[in-house]
Amino acid sequence: MKFTIPLGKHNLYRMMRNQWKVARKRPVLKTNAERVLQANNLELVDANEFVASPKKTFDFSSIVGLAPHPVPKDENHPLYKEQPCFFYRDHSVLLEGLPQALALTNTVQLEADILPPRIQKLVDQVQLPNQDELVQRCIKSTCLHRTGM
Repeated sequence: MKFTIPLGKHNLYRMMRNQWKVARKRPVLKTNAERVLQANNLELVDANEFVASPKKTFDFSSIVGLAPHPVPKDENHPLYKEQPCFFYRDHSVLLEGLPQALALTNTVQLEADILPPRIQKLVDQVQLPNQDELVQRCIKSTCLHRTGM
C-alpha cells in the first residue's frame, strides 16, 4: 500500500473520543483546598446549590397560533358517518388475499395476458417502425446501469 497524505493523516475525532474515555475514569484528587480556606476564615459554599437549579416549566397554552384540539365527532358534526371508513394502503395486511383486495378497491381482475378489446385495438393501431430495437436497447441499458449488482 502506498503511503499517501490522506493515509498519513490522523483521525482526530477517534483520538478525542479515546481521550474522553480515559479522562472520565480519573478519580477526583484531594487538594485540601477546604482545609486551607477554613484556616484563612473564608466562607465555603456548596457548589451543588448553583449547579442543580430547579427546572423551569413552560406554559404551552401561552403560545399564539397553536392549532386547537380536534373536536370529537358526534351526530352534530358535519363529517359524522354511522359506518366508519377504512383505508387500504401499502402497509395494510390482507388476510383473504386477492379477493379481499378486489373487494376493497372495487376493481375486477383481468384474465391473464388478455386486455379488453377496446385497449387491444389501440395497441394494434400504434406500431413504431423500430419498436423491437427500442425495447432491446432499453432492456440492455437497464441491465448495464443496474446498481443492485
